[in-house]
Amino acid sequence: MQNPQSLDWEKLYLDNVSTYKKGRPKRAEFIISHLKQINLLDEIESFLEEGAFSAKDLSYLAKNLSKKIFVATDLNELSMVNRKTENILNCAADAFNLPFRDRHFGVTFHSGLIIYFNNSDAIKIIQEQTRVTKSIAYIFAHNKHNYLDTLISNGKRIMGNRLFSFRRYSKGELIEIGTAIGCPFEIVPHDNMLENFSQRNCRWLLPVIQKLGLHKSLFFANELTLIIKP
Repeated sequence: MQNPQSLDWEKLYLDNVSTYKKGRPKRAEFIISHLKQINLLDEIESFLEEGAFSAKDLSYLAKNLSKKIFVATDLNELSMVNRKTENILNCAADAFNLPFRDRHFGVTFHSGLIIYFNNSDAIKIIQEQTRVTKSIAYIFAHNKHNYLDTLISNGKRIMGNRLFSFRRYSKGELIEIGTAIGCPFEIVPHDNMLENFSQRNCRWLLPVIQKLGLHKSLFFANELTLIIKP
């Protein structure tokens, strides 16, 4: 795992932002689906995305949810300049010390922010996140149990993309982190690679995958989502 302080985030942003923006806003889709499932979407008034980078997911939320407030934080001010025309408020902020009052946002999330930190620092980041959260905090982490996705990411890192110099989290590690936060939590496998492949190439396979229960498998999920209710 590479020290996040040693990474040139501005260069990484410029090299990767166009690719990220073209990708599916899978975390935003998950958040909307989950909030609908628990009948909370209409009650949420504000959303915060930490370490927003391209802010692809927050942009999706802003375009699809009306009469709500959207705030993005990042240490990379260049990404904020590029978002000035969007319906998003931008704030340069340190994830360890957010400049917001307690319970300021209805929903907070970050997409892979903790994958550049050890467990101790991840806990500090999430503690600060839950401090400013009123209803639900979503933490998306790359899944250590998905060995195929791990192999693909390692290949990209070997080919020179330093953005893939990150760690992955096991379900056990996220349970330890959730327990340390001291709030009710659950862990949900997210972004199933078999479903993604079938959606793009052979939709007839989807019923088979679901019937076999593979869509819920820990080993085919690209991410694990730690959901905390402060």
